[in-house]
Amino acid sequence: MIKNVLVLLANGSEEIESVVVIDILRRAKLNVTIAGESDIIKCSRDTRIIPDIAIHKINENKLYDLVYLPGGTQGVENMIEIEKVGIILKNHYYNKKLIAAICAAPTILDYFGILPENCKITSHPSVKNVFAKYNYIEDKIAEFGNILSSRGAGTSFDFAFFLVQKLCGIDETEKIKKSIVY
Repeated sequence: MIKNVLVLLANGSEEIESVVVIDILRRAKLNVTIAGESDIIKCSRDTRIIPDIAIHKINENKLYDLVYLPGGTQGVENMIEIEKVGIILKNHYYNKKLIAAICAAPTILDYFGILPENCKITSHPSVKNVFAKYNYIEDKIAEFGNILSSRGAGTSFDFAFFLVQKLCGIDETEKIKKSIVY
């Protein structure tokens, strides 16, 4: 059965963290839907991405196997302003679906109140202070139940492969790594 992934983008999202993960997940033959706050997303370094659907058109009750949030300071700030993002994330959290956030994006999870007190979490160092009440670690990747987090643009490939392994297994992950000479 093909697994479904929802990637949420806002203007100012970090393009490496967006495109690398989208690419690797699609190489794993996952059904990736890119949802944006607007018809064209202008990323943090002026790269433009055309989403598949607008966030406001998503059925908030539809469950995906994974919801992925890239970072980028402005993108995160814009994402927090979209009430439907909170509804989608809470629905996935309470239904035990995977939620992945990289760089500054774990602050979105904190903002919408879905991180348990003892949650193991990581992020970009610039937002570390937001996570003082949690079990903050500085590993490339943190996993706590269905909450997955990573540090930043430089860990995008590692995080993408980690997500493929969670959804498709080690064999598919190794196959993709070999195919891109990772």
